[in-house]
Amino acid sequence: MAALAQEDPPEQSPFAAAPFLDPQPLQELIALDDGEFLRRLFDARQGSRLVDRLFPADPAIFPMSHGFAGARDACLRLRTPQACRLYLHDLVMINEDKLQQNRVLSNPFAPAR
Repeated sequence: MAALAQEDPPEQSPFAAAPFLDPQPLQELIALDDGEFLRRLFDARQGSRLVDRLFPADPAIFPMSHGFAGARDACLRLRTPQACRLYLHDLVMINEDKLQQNRVLSNPFAPAR
């Protein structure tokens, strides 16, 4: 009897362990003018700073490419709108990918959002 070919498990994204963030509010944040963008991102007067949710304290949560980590580190260190927008854009792409994967895996007949 022929043995069934065993398939390799599907390759999981290196960002699968990262917490999910809804891409829409991230896109709205990216669209703000530079001053408002940085104020909202780094405002310490808010009870739970947005930056604490967007930048996990433990970078070992998931393996990061140099480009992704570089944008994150530049945003935190330099606090320039360009570096922070680049990092948030990466987060949008990662989380849109997660949404797409969940949509396909959970119900292939569900209407697109």
